[in-house]
Amino acid sequence: MLTGGTPIITAESCGPGDNAPEPGETITINLPLTNTGTTATTNLVGTLQATGGVTSPSSPQSYGAMAVGTNASRPFTFTVDPSNFVVRIWL
Repeated sequence: MLTGGTPIITAESCGPGDNAPEPGETITINLPLTNTGTTATTNLVGTLQATGGVTSPSSPQSYGAMAVGTNASRPFTFTVDPSNFVVRIWL
């Protein structure tokens, strides 16, 4: 089982940065995962889905092997849907 943590915005296309996604803005987030299961992963790959306010997501990111209880974070870039004010992150 994997548990998602709180995404952290690391880059924004609209300046100055305010750590909040705005409609039409392209942002990069670090998306953390924790392996809370009972077995390690061997080749975990995360793919950000183009839904829930996310458009033009970046390519899949490899989290690789994660032992039980470990954390990993990977960057994902996407554009916030101009018609949405809420973004839901789905991997």
